[in-house]
Amino acid sequence: MKAIIVSEHGPPSSLKVTEAPRPARGKGEALVRIVGAGVNPVDWKIRAGPEGGGLPSKLPQILGGDLSGVVLDCEEGGGEDEKFKPGDKVFALTNGFHWDHAEGCYCEIVSVPLSDLATAPASMPLLEAAAVPLVALTAWQTLALAPDDAIKGKRVLVHAGAGGVGHVALQLAKNARGTAFVAATGRPRSFDFLKSLGCDEVIDYTVESWDEEYLKGDEENKNFDIIFDVVAGPSEVKSYNLLKDGGYYLHVFNTGTDPERSTKTKEEWAKDGKGRHYVGPTLVVPDGKALAEISKLIDEGKLKVEINKVLPLEEASKAHEELETLTVRGKIVLKVSDE
Repeated sequence: MKAIIVSEHGPPSSLKVTEAPRPARGKGEALVRIVGAGVNPVDWKIRAGPEGGGLPSKLPQILGGDLSGVVLDCEEGGGEDEKFKPGDKVFALTNGFHWDHAEGCYCEIVSVPLSDLATAPASMPLLEAAAVPLVALTAWQTLALAPDDAIKGKRVLVHAGAGGVGHVALQLAKNARGTAFVAATGRPRSFDFLKSLGCDEVIDYTVESWDEEYLKGDEENKNFDIIFDVVAGPSEVKSYNLLKDGGYYLHVFNTGTDPERSTKTKEEWAKDGKGRHYVGPTLVVPDGKALAEISKLIDEGKLKVEINKVLPLEEASKAHEELETLTVRGKIVLKVSDE
């Protein structure tokens, strides 16, 4: 079968389509013909390796954790809530996104645990459904760490709101968790897009002291009950200034994560009497049951996943080049086969 295999770290141009053995279906798994493979920042970080500003990885590896496709073969049955059979249209996050897993989704066929699969949304093309799993599950699982009484009817700030995870998180906060007010940080060119998703207020993070500027003025109680952070780095420290006493800072693991700072902040907050909660850094895991709920939200019109563009599998290098600019809005999908 066709696949993109990373054997050694290198630039985007190193991504080439080659031949790989067709996988065997394992016990409790389904063999899926891939229609679309979602492209995520973690993919280029695995390809680039530490010297290229990325992650240490176990190579060789077929990149990619996001997929949409058609079941070719499976054991009778499925996850807790869904049963699958050959011909079913499905999508999933697999462990292929992880930097120590060899079997990813930049290929024609993959074997997937039944518990990771969900029926693809009927309201969107199957190819585009590959954009959903990683970003939606990251947002879903991280927001789930804040209890209902901390988020329902409250104020939420989402960092990098126009990014893959961020634009999903702000919609889930408002349409699935019932928050009353959602703000997001972003560049001015993304302001209209953020407002179209239901964002109540946008913050220009290109302003050096955006946190101080935001708190100026006559309006009171501008701090947030929940801060959802996929950026970390300098933004993390500024976020602390905007968190209410008793609030939740939700930290999604990324290359800006500083484990020492995370540990230190948790210890300090546990002693300062303000009741603030530092949650994370969190890392997404495959979850077909949650993905089935996300699929329903999409079909109900409560969640939209922005598609930046669709490229053929052979142009994976172009997708990586664009992602590395850190300016891509929404998701890039690789077309592997026809529906």
